Amino acid sequence: GRTDRPPDHRTIPHSPSGSARGRSRPTVSTLADADERILQALLSMVVIDGDADPDELLTLSRTYAELTGISASAEELQVKAEALIEAGAPSTFEGLADGLVDTDKRCVLAAAYAIAVADGFVLEEEDQLLARMAEGMGLSTQAYRDALAGLLTVRPG
Repeated sequence: GRTDRPPDHRTIPHSPSGSARGRSRPTVSTLADADERILQALLSMVVIDGDADPDELLTLSRTYAELTGISASAEELQVKAEALIEAGAPSTFEGLADGLVDTDKRCVLAAAYAIAVADGFVLEEEDQLLARMAEGMGLSTQAYRDALAGLLTVRPG
């Protein structure tokens, strides 16, 4: 479950504790909140086309586990995705960046991109959602372009 994993086993480290004036050390509940916001953002990428593609759900399951250390099966994620489609809830990225440094934000963006390409192509709606997600996380247009260019570059090996 969510509560039996120590926060220090995260792939994405959160901002240094106590380094900013007036900020307190992140608590397990704030880390869990960040994990939930990341999940909702990535789920929005899956359902942007009105469908929960199995390849996108498998990619979401893998990338979410890599980002947060939390396992969620494709079946569990499908239930959440279908609920999101049914609710017709608009994608919101409010608070997504809270507790994430730029490197973390790029990791979330990379996970969203991996979901977008999981079915073999990136739809215009997915591309627009990636741009809105980057903007919602406070990444500049140039940082977004650089991140996508890095993702599009084929690396040998």
